[in-house]
Amino acid sequence: MNNKTTNVRYLAQLALLAAIEVVMKLMGLGSVPVGPLYMSFLTVPIAVGAMTMGPTAGAILGGVFGLVSMKDAITGVSAMTSVFFQISPINTFVLCVVMRVLMGWCVGLLFRVLRRVDHKKSGAISSFKLLGGQEPAYWEAVGVIKAYYRLDNE
Repeated sequence: MNNKTTNVRYLAQLALLAAIEVVMKLMGLGSVPVGPLYMSFLTVPIAVGAMTMGPTAGAILGGVFGLVSMKDAITGVSAMTSVFFQISPINTFVLCVVMRVLMGWCVGLLFRVLRRVDHKKSGAISSFKLLGGQEPAYWEAVGVIKAYYRLDNE
């Protein structure tokens, strides 16, 4: 009985974070225009889910974000990803979905490793919690830079 309650709680938390992610994306609440590009806060629910629920939840939430971004690339809502999609749909899928799934999984995995290493409560885990919203943005930036490089060399 306890395992079922835990699973229901896990699924409810995951569904709530996924709904927050989709609403933020579709309502435009998750991005701030900075020149021709947008600064995204959409990695925050992914980081929260990855840190509180584990790497699998982070990967699922990253996949939700990636699928919504892929929809934007296909429909032309996002100018940059729609250009990527016209050049290479497969690389756009990797950039939008695969990189964001890996981003969520890596945040959860890194948090889990730091939590196990920080036995003496030295502050490493607290600083990761503080910077947890920035670490997924780092992974996403690395993926975008690699995609630019790959598309430039084709």
